[in-house]
Amino acid sequence: MKGNMFRWMRRKCRRICSCRCCLIVTVSLFVSGYLLMRHMIAEMTCKDEESKATLTDLCKLYHDGTVAGSLCPMLCNEKKLQYNSCLNYQGGKIVLLLGCENCNNAMPSGTSVGAKSQLVFKMKDTLEKRDTFALDNIYSNNNKDKRQAYVRMISESVRNSYNFKFFKNMSHISDIISFTWGMDANKFLEENRHNEDKAQGLKALIDSVWSLSEQHEYLMYKMLQDKPYIPNIYGTCGPDWNSDWNQRAKTAVKLIDLVKELDENLHQTLHVCDVKPNNFGLRENGEVTLIDTDCAFFEKDLVQQFNFSNCTKNEDCDFFDCKGLCDISKQKCYTLRANNNLQTMCRKVFLGFSMKIPSGILRNPPDFIKTEFYELLTSCAFPGTTRDSERAKTPWETGERLKSFLQKHVSYS
Repeated sequence: MKGNMFRWMRRKCRRICSCRCCLIVTVSLFVSGYLLMRHMIAEMTCKDEESKATLTDLCKLYHDGTVAGSLCPMLCNEKKLQYNSCLNYQGGKIVLLLGCENCNNAMPSGTSVGAKSQLVFKMKDTLEKRDTFALDNIYSNNNKDKRQAYVRMISESVRNSYNFKFFKNMSHISDIISFTWGMDANKFLEENRHNEDKAQGLKALIDSVWSLSEQHEYLMYKMLQDKPYIPNIYGTCGPDWNSDWNQRAKTAVKLIDLVKELDENLHQTLHVCDVKPNNFGLRENGEVTLIDTDCAFFEKDLVQQFNFSNCTKNEDCDFFDCKGLCDISKQKCYTLRANNNLQTMCRKVFLGFSMKIPSGILRNPPDFIKTEFYELLTSCAFPGTTRDSERAKTPWETGERLKSFLQKHVSYS
């Protein structure tokens, strides 16, 4: 069972979805306040017409009472959120950039945003539905006790999602549905109790929350909302990462600190297995954030991923940027990661995808430090001594040296 789940996760991260969707997840869908880094070419397979149709379909579901959420009125009734551009359709996820004028006092979460903001919408391309036949019977019999029992059952299922996906006990959250949904569930049901179809409000709530609980990335954001490197749900856009060397070097220092936080200061190391510049962002105050965590796994999860893999060579054990090692004699992957977060950060974000023409955020350093700097950066990105020099862990001493070097020279540019 567990092996099947991790094989599915591997396929899920690789799968590229078509732009056309049948059902869209609830507007409990989360909006993260950040600006995607634009110095790399974004992976896009989506078109404006289809993206606008996606929002139209979503609003139709809202007006039909199929989905619910705190942003629905702003998007579908008040029209405060307007389509700007499509960022990505990938891996069953739709990412759209919406503009919002005069939204500084309008965000339902209470989060402060700028008067003219750009908000990133992330949605699943399907709506996870529960069997709601029982709900019709519950309401037809006007049985309040049965309704409450049903809600308790769904609450435990949602709570178990955190435990199963992240080995995180969420028993301290008394109202797990409202916590996950980002909206007061009891208040919503009370406001909808006079509707002609009394079961419809609960159906919309349950289907919406259930869809959110199936999203690895969303649950991770909710669970880690108190961490400065996690985007606020309903946040604003920050400054562009395509800045001068001075700003880019300062950002790199913060990214090194972020990697150390992921390695040492959570209940388990959080391995980021899909590392690229546009998976990170900046808040308005300059803090760096994780944007895309679909392929981020805590230590125990990642070990299980390697544990259920057969191999004939090391590359068979790789889970995207989390590189593995193959026991050739047993044709099984070792249950460990060969490289680490610092190595992938230096290789994919700081250096970029080409050694000959550096394209990462630390490209084009000042001439007087260029030679020494690239030697240090190369040792961080390629720490191994064998031909496959990326399949090794970068020591933290190297990260600290790189950080100190950047801090020493950042003011000279």
